[in-house]
Amino acid sequence: MNCSRFISNLLIKYAIKFPFLYIHCVSNILNKGKQRIAFVAHGNKKAELLEWVERNRQELLQHELHATGTTGKLIEAKLGIPVMKYKSDSLGGDQQLGAKIAEQSIDIFIFFIDPLEAHPHDSDVRALTRIADVWNKFYF
Repeated sequence: MNCSRFISNLLIKYAIKFPFLYIHCVSNILNKGKQRIAFVAHGNKKAELLEWVERNRQELLQHELHATGTTGKLIEAKLGIPVMKYKSDSLGGDQQLGAKIAEQSIDIFIFFIDPLEAHPHDSDVRALTRIADVWNKFYF
């Protein structure tokens, strides 16, 4: 599947700076208008996520944003717009977001993952990335 020009351009621009950014486009989103974009960021990656969000503020303001727990609160504060917030990752937020992906209620999934950080909820992280893979085989 193809990602929108917005996401493609952003990733090309920031791929070097943010090598652990995974983007899954979970439905065909070309020329679709307002997108439902979901964010997850591990603790050590939240600052990078907020930098990325700030740099892409104008584009993101045009879309419906979703995020797990603290990530959603931080994005909401940074952009000053409402973000659909799910539970924190370890409290079931990963599963909630995975369900939305499976229901095809999320168009774009952006995951700032820290591969060097130990995750007590690693099985949840794997399940979330797996369900994103099931619904789309596309990675940057």
